[in-house]
Amino acid sequence: MRINKFAVRFPGLEEADTKSYVSPFSESAVSTMEKTFVKTFDALGSLAGFVIQKSKTMELGKRLDIQKQALDVENSNKVEQLRIQYEEESKRIRIRTEQEKQKMDLELQKLIFETSEKAREFTFSYEEYMKKNELFRAVIIREKAFLEEVHRYIELLGDDFSNRKEYILYCDCERKSLEQINQYLKLMI
Repeated sequence: MRINKFAVRFPGLEEADTKSYVSPFSESAVSTMEKTFVKTFDALGSLAGFVIQKSKTMELGKRLDIQKQALDVENSNKVEQLRIQYEEESKRIRIRTEQEKQKMDLELQKLIFETSEKAREFTFSYEEYMKKNELFRAVIIREKAFLEEVHRYIELLGDDFSNRKEYILYCDCERKSLEQINQYLKLMI
């Protein structure tokens, strides 16, 4: 590949009249030489300024690249920390959910046992008994508190998991459970 080189042209110097001889030491020649030197120094100063600015720009670019890399590493670390926090919180919620489920099962079994004991003693209205039963009411209130506490965790997951079927299924189940809980609480004495 051939590279074209272009010469720098100086319009004032091209028009030299070779027919007449002017002494290089004449006043006009020295004045012209002085103007030429001043222009040369100005051009050199501009070129040096450009090189300095270019060097500063390159240095700033390098610093920005280093800072960007540091921010990328920091951002990556924060994302990893959030992932670990989500994972730990999810484990804690899973354990707590299992515990709550076991408590609810035990209390409902206890309630069924109490109900069957009452049925043996005398005939009663099951619905009336359940409306007034404090153990049943306590189970409902505790489940509502648990669902409301877990809801804060679920809201944090919304940004990352809101389009997942598990998330949508849980939100639907939570909504239905809370509606049912609120209906029970309104009707209980």
